Amino acid sequence: MSSITNTKAFLSHKDAEQDRNEGTRTYSPEASYTEAIDKYRPLPNNPSFEIPSFVLPISEVNVYTANPDIKIAAFFLTKDKVVFCVHPQILDAQKFPSKLKEKFEKPPFQLSVTPTASTRSVVVMNHEDMPSFGMKLHFPFKISRFQRRVTDAHVKLGISCTKEVQRGIDENKLPPRFALIRDTIGISLKKFPEDDCSAGFLVREMTPYPYTKDSREIIPGFALYGNCLTNPKKLPYIVELIEMLGEKDPKKFTLENIYFPIIQAFIEGYKNLGVLFELHGQNTLIEYDKETGRPTRIVMRDSTSLCIDKNQRKRLGLSSDQFSYGLIEDPELVKHKLSQRYDYFMGHHFFEYLATTLEKHFKIPKNEIYQACKDEFKRLFPEHEQYMPKTVYEFSDKRDPVTGSPVLTDSKKAPLWRP
Repeated sequence: MSSITNTKAFLSHKDAEQDRNEGTRTYSPEASYTEAIDKYRPLPNNPSFEIPSFVLPISEVNVYTANPDIKIAAFFLTKDKVVFCVHPQILDAQKFPSKLKEKFEKPPFQLSVTPTASTRSVVVMNHEDMPSFGMKLHFPFKISRFQRRVTDAHVKLGISCTKEVQRGIDENKLPPRFALIRDTIGISLKKFPEDDCSAGFLVREMTPYPYTKDSREIIPGFALYGNCLTNPKKLPYIVELIEMLGEKDPKKFTLENIYFPIIQAFIEGYKNLGVLFELHGQNTLIEYDKETGRPTRIVMRDSTSLCIDKNQRKRLGLSSDQFSYGLIEDPELVKHKLSQRYDYFMGHHFFEYLATTLEKHFKIPKNEIYQACKDEFKRLFPEHEQYMPKTVYEFSDKRDPVTGSPVLTDSKKAPLWRP
């Protein structure tokens, strides 16, 4: 194990998003594909760019809120107008419908932003008079398997899910080491029938909820094992961190601070709220104490990625009326989606990479990590066989002829990360 010369150099959020993502998207042939122009990509040599921001009459948009910060709300919303933000690549490519072109020719002002790993989500810079915030922007270009649109349906889902997960936190239905990046304002254009446009965006408050007075930082899960783009000789951050903290048992440290809290959040989100979290390495953030570097909580971002099991919510006595999108009623599809999100997105896309890193640098056999996670899963979810399939469901290479989305298929593989 190599020693670290720059001790206590805890990783910043910006560096983690832009410089520790190398080699983390090899899990499918399309995973690293992007149609984003280089200057808008989350790369270390792209410190920032400008987001065109327009003032529109409130009559031309739909507005949804989830208890936003007062200062942030005042910036985006007034009695009769809203600030509407557009990704510059859309304007470069003239991707807005003809009826809207005049509106989006000359923005009255621009916001300086830095891109996060997803490309279309950004963090706003130089707004020190407000709490830190970002935005998830409409981006009708392909990244990985999908065009990254933010429609009115996505906006409503993001706001509804933020409210529901926050309620779960407030009512102690989610683990104490779980926190949420809240999407608190959603704005979408009202549809123009001839253009069928309902593009929108979400305002994302970057301070994890519940709030804490301690000084903390967040980094995406992939930054734990991703290679450093600007310095390929650097060790993965999980290795650096374990050495900096002087941890004598890397397996125990990683299980107790990373694997187990994520597994618990996924299970309790489903069992107690009927919500299927999507906790892969991009949506899962690791919060740590800035003074000590020690992990404190698992933080989830991107409420638009969630699915809702209507039948599970009914069993819990919870209404699903607030969800018009992302709602699943077919019990078999729920089983397949639970497997996709746990076995495929969490296990294959995230946990496996971290286990490979631990095996390489600390000689910890993967089977020991698999077994520990299986045991924890069974402890927390003993009745799991009623809810999850015996095999792993994943995306296939086939596309749905109507939606164009990848089709879920039974891989016939036994799960590695659960019994």
